[in-house]
Amino acid sequence: MPRLDVSFEFEADLDTFDDAEVLSKLAGLVKVPKANITTKVRRGDGEPQSVCFDAEIRCPDPTTLEDATQTLQSGMDRVGSALGMTILQKPRITATNPSVAVAMGRPVSATRKMAFVDPPSSLSTAAEDNKADQNKRAEMNQGLKGKKLLQKVKGIKMAERLKVASEQEKRRKKSDLIPFTRRYIMFRWTMAWFINLSIFVTLWIICLIYGVTFGPLSFQQVMLAWFFALGQTWLIVEPTQVGVLTLLPGIMTNTYVVRFRQFLNDSGLV
Repeated sequence: MPRLDVSFEFEADLDTFDDAEVLSKLAGLVKVPKANITTKVRRGDGEPQSVCFDAEIRCPDPTTLEDATQTLQSGMDRVGSALGMTILQKPRITATNPSVAVAMGRPVSATRKMAFVDPPSSLSTAAEDNKADQNKRAEMNQGLKGKKLLQKVKGIKMAERLKVASEQEKRRKKSDLIPFTRRYIMFRWTMAWFINLSIFVTLWIICLIYGVTFGPLSFQQVMLAWFFALGQTWLIVEPTQVGVLTLLPGIMTNTYVVRFRQFLNDSGLV
């Protein structure tokens, strides 16, 4: 909105100065409603009994501001009598037209009755605020992208961990079914040797009790049985192999076994 900045210096006491009355008279002088005029009162810089009266007049019609400028520049005495105050110095008047400045893309030179001024500070402030908002939105978008990327990376890591865990679980279940480990193999071999030893000792005691004698190949047969037991640790029938190979010499040389075979031959069963 076009704006007109006016600064007066009146001969008056700041404590008794009635700014509302001056504002009403100023609005009637420039023909602009009081609602569109913003005022500020401060102690003057010149005379001891002086008051600085700063007014900011806004109006959507640039022509009205141009007429107000002409009126305020008509003379100190005339303006002072209209305001009911004594003006010590010539009023400082600055007029701007932001709408034209925005449309042209550069600072606007004033009309014939207005001096050249820079763009209003409100425009630069709005541009800075807009730029700050854009930067903030960019940072927020970047933060959202970073958060989504982080969530994606976490999801990938979680999927990899689940995959590794599932593979480990599969290997564990498989190892529970077939525990093919060095420790387990050594355990099986050790147990097989103990079983074979117990069977061998038991058969030896039986042979001694019942008078079973071993033939000349008994030692070789026993060593052969133990060799088979070592090579076939995973077979369940290894005790049977050890027993058969250990008893084989005694069975072939025992007197009672020979008689039993003779009985089978005589009976015609074999």
